[in-house]
Amino acid sequence: MKDDQVVNLFGALVLTVSSAMESDIDQAGSLSEAHSAALIAIAHHPDQSIDELRQIIKLSHSGAVRAVDRLVTASLAVRAVGTDGRAVRLRVTQSGRRKVELILRARQTSLNTFISRLSPEEKRQLKNVCRKLLSGAAETPSEARRICRLCDESICFAKGNCPVAIGLRTILEDESV
Repeated sequence: MKDDQVVNLFGALVLTVSSAMESDIDQAGSLSEAHSAALIAIAHHPDQSIDELRQIIKLSHSGAVRAVDRLVTASLAVRAVGTDGRAVRLRVTQSGRRKVELILRARQTSLNTFISRLSPEEKRQLKNVCRKLLSGAAETPSEARRICRLCDESICFAKGNCPVAIGLRTILEDESV
């Protein structure tokens, strides 16, 4: 069944929520969405390389280096030498961790503005729809980390209840059979 209006409404909703969230995150963190995403990604996955980070935040290598430079200059992240002595590994500082918490709270507050308009039953339905849509959204670990780049991983990923991770695991298991 083709339903142009649901597609149109969903597109408008996605843009509205995304714009509001991005604005609130920018305001709270004093960083762009890309820099906020980079900082959160480094916090959630310490010791990753700039190349791994680049894939998550969808920047060129030089763009990712500049983003890391900005985070390092702001004392939010540090570079460490990798085990092979060549690769750079990234970590957040204590100040960076506080900034991550501030950004994640701003994201949560922004999203709650929309969700609070729903009844408990509508929230349950929305949760089920989101889980279904997200469960097939990633085909690689990089894609999964990109989708969840602004998530508070303590809410669902750390509890083993992330639909993106569960869907990815299913896809990877199917491919290995």
